[in-house]
Order: sequence, then C-alpha cells, then structure tokens
Amino acid sequence: MAYDLIKEVKCLFPHNKIYIFSMSWGSILSAKILEKDGHAADGVVAWGQIVRNVFWDKEVIETLENSGCPRRKLESIKAAGIETATPGELRLISSSIVKYTEGYQNREGAKAPVGRVIKGLLASPDYTLKDFMAIMVNGYRKNQSLWREILHMDLSQLLREVQIPYVILQGDTDIVASTKKVKELVASAGNVHLQCETVKNSGHMPGAEGIEKVLETLCRL
Repeated sequence: MAYDLIKEVKCLFPHNKIYIFSMSWGSILSAKILEKDGHAADGVVAWGQIVRNVFWDKEVIETLENSGCPRRKLESIKAAGIETATPGELRLISSSIVKYTEGYQNREGAKAPVGRVIKGLLASPDYTLKDFMAIMVNGYRKNQSLWREILHMDLSQLLREVQIPYVILQGDTDIVASTKKVKELVASAGNVHLQCETVKNSGHMPGAEGIEKVLETLCRL
C-alpha cells in the first residue's frame, strides 16, 4: 500500500521529489519499499530504525537488570522465548521498558508537542475522529502473526545496500530499536548513502529535540 501510494503521488506530481519519513515500525516499511524498488523515493529519514532482535536482545535485559525492574518481572521476561512468546509476555517486556528505563522516552529531554499534533489532526480536512482513534487503537497488541514476523525480521543486509540517501536518527537511550546496533551496522556497511545520527535526550519516541532534528534533516535533504 505504501509503495502504491508513492507511485500514485509520482504520477500526480511528476516533477516533485519524494522523501519518506518513517518511525519505529514504520521504518520497516521504508526499508521494504526500497527492497521492492531501490529508487522508489529520493531519500528516507527514519527515526528509531528497526533492524533485528526487537526486545529479544542482551542490551534490553542488561538495562532492565540495572533499573528498578522487580526481580519477579525480570525473571518472567528472561524465561520468555522468541518462538513461544505470548501477547502478555510481549506487553510485559514493552511496559517494563517504558516504566523502568529510558528506552522509549528519555526523561531528561523536553517532550514533543503532542497536543499540537493532535489538534492539527483533528482540525485537518484530511482526517476524521475515526482516523485518530485508529492510530491509538489499531489492534497490533493482539496481532500475534504481525509480532512473529517482526520478531524474526532482520533488515541488516537490506539497509547495507540502500541506493538513495537513507538517514537514520536514533535517540541516545533507545534500546527498543537499539541505537548501538544501528551505529554498528552503519559503520560496517561502508555505504555513503546510509547514515546514522544520534540525538541526545531522546529514546525510541522522539522528544522535542528529536522532532526538531527530523525537520532539520528533511530540510537538509
């Protein structure tokens, strides 16, 4: 659907350049679009790029061990297996990262202006209240097949071979889409098109500084 949308926009505006902004799970789509057509867009800016081992990573366990995560929760997380993980276990890992670490949201950074974004969505003629509700309640938490696909996904080689400017912005405390792993991937790829920049005081969800960096990067491209 995303690829078809880009083709349609190209037909409508053949002289315009097209840049993709993706975030978190959306970064899977921005990579997969280029797997289908390496020059589908003129560039990509991705925040919190998913690469591989979402949640099932030694870095996540170590960070939780050094946090205030209760021992019982930690043991349950360690006992969960990637092949047999239940929706409840996945929610436990996710909620523990939110509550006990800065993996999702950095506590030092200023928060993004979510209220203004919501107000803009509701005021826009392109969206309805139903659309806004679909963003918040979209069923992904209970979609086991989608979780399985993402947990087993590895986009490393696909990202190594991108043929257009692909700038990955990572929060410095992001362990959901590990900033450490993304930096290692970009450094070893040796691809001039693939770049990574770390944004301070940001986690997997961009704060105010992260939003500014996204806009700055898009304008630069």
